[in-house]
Amino acid sequence: MARLAFRLLFLFVLGCLLVLHAPAARAQSCVPPTDGLVAWWPLDGSTADLIDHNPASPVGDPSFSSGEVGGGLSLDGVDDAALIPASPLLDVGRSAGFTIALWIDPVAATSQPLVEWNNGSMAGAHFWIGVAPPLGGGDGSLYANLLDTEFNNHIIASAGGLVRPGLFHQVAATYDQASGSAALYLDGEPVASQFLGHFEALTSYDLWLGVRISRGQRFAGMMDEIEIFGRALGSQEIAAIYQAGGAGTCKCIDRDGDGFGSPGSAFCPNGEAEDCDDGDAGVHPGAAETCNGKDDDCSGAVDDGLGATTCGIGACQRTVPNCAGGVPQVCSPGSPGVEACNGIDDDCDGAVDDGLGTTTCGLGACRHTVENCVAGARQSCDPQQGATAEICDGIDNDCDGVVDDAARLDLAAALYTVGPGAHPQATKAPMAGLAVEVFDRSNRSCARQSCGGIGPNSYACIMRSCGPAAQGSTDEAGALSVHLLSGDYLALAATDAHLLVGAQAPTLQCGETEQKRLLEIVTTNGKAYSGTYTVRDGSELVVIEPEWIEWTGQQELYPFVFESLGSWDVTTTVNPPEGFEADYPSLSASMSSDLQAVQFTITDVGSDWVPTGVRHLLVHGARRETVLGRVGVKLSADLAGGKGLDRAGHPLKTHRRGSGPVEPDPRDPAPAEVLGFIEPSAADLSWTMKVAVHEAGPVSLAIVGAQGQVVRILAAGRMAEGEYAFGWDGLDESGKHAPQGRLDLRLQAGPAEQTVRLLDSPGGP
Repeated sequence: MARLAFRLLFLFVLGCLLVLHAPAARAQSCVPPTDGLVAWWPLDGSTADLIDHNPASPVGDPSFSSGEVGGGLSLDGVDDAALIPASPLLDVGRSAGFTIALWIDPVAATSQPLVEWNNGSMAGAHFWIGVAPPLGGGDGSLYANLLDTEFNNHIIASAGGLVRPGLFHQVAATYDQASGSAALYLDGEPVASQFLGHFEALTSYDLWLGVRISRGQRFAGMMDEIEIFGRALGSQEIAAIYQAGGAGTCKCIDRDGDGFGSPGSAFCPNGEAEDCDDGDAGVHPGAAETCNGKDDDCSGAVDDGLGATTCGIGACQRTVPNCAGGVPQVCSPGSPGVEACNGIDDDCDGAVDDGLGTTTCGLGACRHTVENCVAGARQSCDPQQGATAEICDGIDNDCDGVVDDAARLDLAAALYTVGPGAHPQATKAPMAGLAVEVFDRSNRSCARQSCGGIGPNSYACIMRSCGPAAQGSTDEAGALSVHLLSGDYLALAATDAHLLVGAQAPTLQCGETEQKRLLEIVTTNGKAYSGTYTVRDGSELVVIEPEWIEWTGQQELYPFVFESLGSWDVTTTVNPPEGFEADYPSLSASMSSDLQAVQFTITDVGSDWVPTGVRHLLVHGARRETVLGRVGVKLSADLAGGKGLDRAGHPLKTHRRGSGPVEPDPRDPAPAEVLGFIEPSAADLSWTMKVAVHEAGPVSLAIVGAQGQVVRILAAGRMAEGEYAFGWDGLDESGKHAPQGRLDLRLQAGPAEQTVRLLDSPGGP
């Protein structure tokens, strides 16, 4: 009975011991590296230190096999060991404390070294198992002697029988310098705790694994996950390492040792960035990409970010990637072409659209030069760019190739239709679309040199033989403006009735505008005549009369038209040549409307075919003015032939070259002629004589008495072409009043002489 009771008691105690020392249930997930970890040798196929590059060097022939956490280091207990050279980081005795932790599976639980600092002849701090009493607890115990720098022993040991062969145990030794306490742990539980005092442990020697090198004592079995901390871990931290079991401390799987894991992990030296090729230390995140067909920087793209090279300029510029297919590329520029206007440097000389030249265009002020190409666009040269109205400044302002053609000739073409009777109705209509040519009429002009005169007889010759200085067509109002140089001009046009009408502008000046009229008169018998006109100031009166009358029978109509903007009284007197009679010596018209006409019927009773003299007395208020004119004559071919005359009314003669001069055409004007005169009035007590000089030369103008005696000389000397006005105050050459009786105005120009009656009645002016 007593024996049974003893057996039952033995089984109870054994069960309690098994319960107390049985491993606790472990969560198989890694524990993050604890703060203060200064060295870590996972021994997963290598002796590398994952913390500070303090690898362990194998001594003898240790081998790697499966451990508790991944791989482990197998030591044969004969000549196997591992050496880590002394390092400041491993001199943890100088810190505030330290911890030595590792997994072991010993072949036997007898006295064996685990981790020891040793200089080859003397041991420093060390951690063992199975140290025999009285120092240790015997087989299966944990033992640590934290020898200080003064070589004093500081021993802590557990009870024996704790470490069992053939099993992996997690063992740890800690020392906290501040508290002076040390502890020993087995499989996450404290198995010894003791106050050792305050000191610095001797840890400056080389660190040896599994051997006391100075005595040749060695460990036989497996070691795994050796960790050195620079502080004393707490019991919960030690327990967490044990609880992680085979997962161990979370580590970085870095097969190529470049600090980047695969997969990436926060526990890798370079963080969670994942190494895309853990077999090549040159490939990892942040590595410099090179042209080698690899994703060096683990960006997901091979040979990316290597850029491109651009070479050449203009159209020759080329850009190639610096790397293609893992092969570095060379940039070669293109070949130059021919430069064109397109905004591109086609010939690759560094200049865009160069060498394309310029274009110059325009005349006068418009002459300018433009680049043929600007901003890639072809340019046109506008010859009228900068054109302005011509002014008299020595510049061709309007860019027509002529300088100072700023004299303007305004032409108005009108057709006057005169009805029957002595006071016929008259109408006026513009001649629209009339083709007008303006000819130079100066002394050396074609009109003078080739066509002789300047009167109506030369119109056809001028139009046939000479080139115009300007030309154009009248608008719907019968108007046309042309710009000319200063000079003497004749405007000519052929009307619908095939009649040549003309207007003279002998004194056109730069910067001035002259207004002239081209007139055609049609009478009730259907005949058309070119008209001449006189404009008189006041409220303006235009006197229109035919330049010439073509006689086809014994009797012809002589029409005169008056166009007024005010109130005028007109008395027209005709003085037909000898052998002709007018039905009225004079006819009068009172201008109550803007268009009036008188018309004479002249009958041929003789044969003196010379111009008919005309005198118009114009009265406007107190103003009395006499306008002189003449109407030329031309015979129809039938009438001239029947009378044995030419069409000018001259007897037919035969002249040979050099036999003598040809008589002038009586329709052509004399070198000079009196245009009229203005009688004295209450406001102006002097006479005004108006003279036209058609050909420059000597001219004499005088007042003469009834016997031809000179009363007063008004002008004597050479005069240029133009119209002139001369005043006479009624006095003779001695300053006395002119004699009573008849007074005439006598004009002499070359061989021609004209006498105009001023006064018939007795008495002075």
